Amino acid sequence: MQLPRILIIGALALTLGACQASLPNALFPDDATNPDYPNPGTPITLANNPAYPDPNATPSNDPAYPTPAELPTVVAEQPVAPPADPMPANNDMPPLSQGANLQQPGTYTVKIISVNAGTQVLVNNETSEQLVTLVGIFTVDPAQPGCENQSNDRLVLLTANPAARYTLTVIKPDPNDPAIVIGKIVRHDTIDLGLDLVASGLALLNTEPFDGRENYVPLEAAAKAEIIGRWNEPCKFSDTLIGTQQA
Repeated sequence: MQLPRILIIGALALTLGACQASLPNALFPDDATNPDYPNPGTPITLANNPAYPDPNATPSNDPAYPTPAELPTVVAEQPVAPPADPMPANNDMPPLSQGANLQQPGTYTVKIISVNAGTQVLVNNETSEQLVTLVGIFTVDPAQPGCENQSNDRLVLLTANPAARYTLTVIKPDPNDPAIVIGKIVRHDTIDLGLDLVASGLALLNTEPFDGRENYVPLEAAAKAEIIGRWNEPCKFSDTLIGTQQA
């Protein structure tokens, strides 16, 4: 009974040894080698394991990832400057003519309180107020009621700066109302209010003579030739008005 058992155990041992000897050759035949795997018993090093990264090697840039210089940068929001004042304050503006009686003929420095009509403005010099009718022009046309509002709006625009100074030249009292004076008003930066209305085609010259009227005549002719303002429809000055006032 012992002998067969010994023979069986010996046969099994021989078979197991043969399998162990043939296993590497079965995995890796003699005519094929695996360059990425070292021979059995060889220590694994950086030199014989190329798949393992070399910590001393210079890293290569990944083209799929941008360099810092290519990264988008946030542009700082620029502050928005406030719109420029169309009539900036002028520190060189002359002082008001304090204590002067604005009904007397003469030249005064005033500021404008309001626009009362297309040819009238209310001025003051901090001691008194005075309603002034602009000399030499008219804007009211009975055939075109309400169209004088265009000249009124223009005067409001020209006098929008409450700090501005104006040179008022009082010529005489208004014959229709002695409390009102007729005069010329020039803004401190040399804009003649009456002249501007004529040049804009919003006022017509009458026959009243006054100093500087010769400067108004060519501007009225130019506005008429260019068909601007009330030389054009729908508020065109009527021929009757032109004939009456400019005869």
